[in-house]
Amino acid sequence: MAAANSAWPGIDCWVIASTRELQGTTAKAVHAFAEQLGWGLVALDWSEIAPSFPRLATLCAAYIDIACGWAPVAKLRASLDALAATPGFEAARDKLIIELKGADTGFASARAAGLAEIERIFADAEAARAIAGPSPALLAQAPPIERAGLRAMVSGWWDGSAQAGVLLGIEGTGKTWEALDAARHLAGLTNGPMPIVIGSARAAQAADGEAALISALSRIGEAAGLKVAHPSTFWQRRFCALWNAGPDPYTNPPLVASRARQTDIAIATATDRRSPDAAIAAPISKILGA
Repeated sequence: MAAANSAWPGIDCWVIASTRELQGTTAKAVHAFAEQLGWGLVALDWSEIAPSFPRLATLCAAYIDIACGWAPVAKLRASLDALAATPGFEAARDKLIIELKGADTGFASARAAGLAEIERIFADAEAARAIAGPSPALLAQAPPIERAGLRAMVSGWWDGSAQAGVLLGIEGTGKTWEALDAARHLAGLTNGPMPIVIGSARAAQAADGEAALISALSRIGEAAGLKVAHPSTFWQRRFCALWNAGPDPYTNPPLVASRARQTDIAIATATDRRSPDAAIAAPISKILGA
């Protein structure tokens, strides 16, 4: 794992497939080291996801045609068919799939948790206050009408090359709302970004922008069910490893080339009405390849 980390910076997930069970001190050591590297770790071994359903065998039986494309597994097709026909298989399979979609292996469930958080801002005034401060809480009670023209402008910015955008206007024109709404809309698209809301109070408490982002990722990861010993350290290493994996993280971010212009994270900074800058600007930014 250490050699792979040096040879291929930006590894997202390490998968161990074994017909022996990874257990005891060995399992603890491997999981701890993966967390230290900021990696997700998937152990597809002979431990049971449910009684009589080993993880590796259950995955092979769930996708039997793919698994049997490998000759050694093809010889076991009858056994895998029998496992798939065993009562309780579908429940075990579904449980395994949920486990494989964990927030520490990719950003799928973290993205869903981020979207759920931003949806709460629009529906629950108290949640809005806790997440983004007083101004969005008021908006949650009486949201303004949708402005299609402004939505189109924000979408145009998102598809363009500029990384940061600022909504300008006098106090009360809906800048904060539109920044949050834009992040919510983008996150709802197929393969959309993970929305992250950083309220002014939380931003003021952070040492810098990166610290505020890591704190928000830790909060979202916890909501997604991620269980690691040190969330902030995990996300710090995970985020920085992916961001710095390319030759130049600013002009040539890692992971972008293979995914066209797909962007992974949208940040809406919810300003506080008591802030001097709140009356003129509501920023929203994007991070490529994170």
